Amino acid sequence: MLAPEIIHAILENTAPESMNLDALRGFLPVLWQEQLKLFKMD
Repeated sequence: MLAPEIIHAILENTAPESMNLDALRGFLPVLWQEQLKLFKMD
């Protein structure tokens, strides 16, 4: 499951360029805070 902040950024078209389909298909941490760190959204 994606962190709510990530979902919001995708829907608002404000997600970082590093957050692409390949990145989302790869390994994603379970903890939401770690997901935000991965995409530098913390």
